Amino acid sequence: MLDEPKLALFTALAAALVFGVAFAAMAACRLDGEPVTVRAGIGCARRRIRSIAGWAALSTGVGLGLAALRQMRGGWLATGAASWLLGLVWVVTTFFAVPLLTLEDTGPVETASRSASLVRRRWGEGVTGGTSMASVAGLLLVPIYILFVGTGVVFAASPPAGLAMLVCALLALLAAFSFLTALNQGFRVVLYRYATTGRVDQPFTQEELEHAFRPRRKPRLRSVLRCRSA
Repeated sequence: MLDEPKLALFTALAAALVFGVAFAAMAACRLDGEPVTVRAGIGCARRRIRSIAGWAALSTGVGLGLAALRQMRGGWLATGAASWLLGLVWVVTTFFAVPLLTLEDTGPVETASRSASLVRRRWGEGVTGGTSMASVAGLLLVPIYILFVGTGVVFAASPPAGLAMLVCALLALLAAFSFLTALNQGFRVVLYRYATTGRVDQPFTQEELEHAFRPRRKPRLRSVLRCRSA
């Protein structure tokens, strides 16, 4: 039986997955040239509710297991490093979980195994997780953080104005979260199609998708000097 913290974690993951599947479904419609509607996205998430609940349950179990590992005896550095490493492996190998749930309605075990297989088959052992949208997230979230800080300053001088700024900051945070989720899931759908069919969707190129997980290697100093001397 789940206690309140575990139930809260499961509920949060399930809610995030519902939105993720909805955004992925809309991205797939857009890539196929079909009309994109919020209703269609929510409808897809509703039809996948069993798969979503199963994946949320599995992800909750993994999260709780990693948390328990961090609390084990044996040195906080060793257990923390092991937990972080296993968490990174989980994040990378389940990269295609949402596209699989959306497009193929797979169960939790099949989702995990097929996602890991796709990542390993297409990008091999060189996976580093380079597909994060950290730079885009930073551009969006830094101004919102500044807005939250400014809210505290304004609230001290004028509570009504500070409250209005807080509402604006919360709305901006919600909009940024929605945009980043849509961007992230759309990119995962593009990568999923490339991994399964070799299809390259615009505006990406095959080289960009091929290097999605691997950072591009910088030219060696010797090669640069050789080119200059030539």
